[in-house]
Amino acid sequence: MRRSAFGKRLALQAIAFLALSFAALFAAAQGVPRRATDTIAIMGLRQPVEILVDRWGVPHIYAKNEPDLFFAQGFNAARDRLFQIDLWRRRGLGQLSEVFGPAYIEQDKATRLFLYRGDMQREWAAYSSDSAQIAEYFVAGINAYIDWLQKHPERMPFEFRKLNYTPAKWRRKTWCAYVRMG
Repeated sequence: MRRSAFGKRLALQAIAFLALSFAALFAAAQGVPRRATDTIAIMGLRQPVEILVDRWGVPHIYAKNEPDLFFAQGFNAARDRLFQIDLWRRRGLGQLSEVFGPAYIEQDKATRLFLYRGDMQREWAAYSSDSAQIAEYFVAGINAYIDWLQKHPERMPFEFRKLNYTPAKWRRKTWCAYVRMG
């Protein structure tokens, strides 16, 4: 039975992704352990926030206001899964070839055909009156973590070091197109 070129490429991508995932898990086990207590000064917070990670690895975020809560949630999501969300963002925006080379150009072109081009104000309002603002806080937290990594390159996730690239900061124009749901 003959596989199509697309099928072969998809299978190779899946194998590469799984291999990278296992390598990342191994590196995490061997790499810089998460400290029991970290105090990090971050620009963008209005008041102190506490993130407690329980014995099962589940983070619990305590903040005195919603903007700081969603900011901390974005920061923590990036701390735990930056490579994953960077990869998903790049895939959703058709930017994989920027990092992984010309083999992804056709996939990027196809992805860009499906980017949302409607009225984002109306779209956000359909979710809730504060959904756009919540997303802004969350994304600011992701970007704050990326900024923090620039000052602490030893904490850069393994995948970025292995693939020799750095995560891109999220820009409003692009993440608005990407977070379209429904």
